Amino acid sequence: MLQKLNFKPGFNKQDTESGAEGQWTDGDFVRFRYGLPEKIGGWSQLTAASKTLPGVARRQHAFTSFAGEKYTAIGTSQGLFLYYGNNFFDITPLDTAITGCTITTVNGSNTVTINKGSHGLAKGRYVTLSAVTVTAASDYTPTELQQ
Repeated sequence: MLQKLNFKPGFNKQDTESGAEGQWTDGDFVRFRYGLPEKIGGWSQLTAASKTLPGVARRQHAFTSFAGEKYTAIGTSQGLFLYYGNNFFDITPLDTAITGCTITTVNGSNTVTINKGSHGLAKGRYVTLSAVTVTAASDYTPTELQQ
């Protein structure tokens, strides 16, 4: 003869398995709807290991547009990024422009120094350069600046 088993919804992590009679004590990828356990999907890796984001990821929010396109916004310690179509897009809000700085280099070195006092930026932050005047003696390509 069949007998109905009644389990309380949710997980009881305070008691032992024998002490939590009639209750669930552990589970993964499960939610309870109408008092019954229901399997929910797990997770999947967004991209290949070759595509990484700068900084440590702090928050993630997945959403869908009205047209059904799936997006994921990921906030890291270095910026805000949008994942769409197997690509990441930097959507970090821009700060106020810092003007009047001096950029210096040393021959044979790959270090570029930007001199500007009272800028308020923390060490290691990314910056975007625009409208930079380059001297005629330069021998680099813009792709080298992207690295």
